[in-house]
Amino acid sequence: MSPYVVPPSSGYSSRVELWLESEHGRVKLSQVGFDFVIAAEPFELPAASRARVVVSVDGREQRLDYTLVDGLSEGQNRSKTVYAEGDTIPI
Repeated sequence: MSPYVVPPSSGYSSRVELWLESEHGRVKLSQVGFDFVIAAEPFELPAASRARVVVSVDGREQRLDYTLVDGLSEGQNRSKTVYAEGDTIPI
């Protein structure tokens, strides 16, 4: 079989959830990138706030601490992020 042939679908799809936790509360995320997050709904978070991004795949969670450079607000749902000091990037 060619490595480029996609096997027939099993009908299974992983359940993926993304959210951000901070001292200001919790908000669902619509997208997470290497250096940004996008909130799925309005959320107030001051610039330079520390927060934890949680990625859950089929109930298995991975948590990474970040600093949100730009913060989040009702008019700004995207923020640049930087890893919190001492964190490592999972590979």
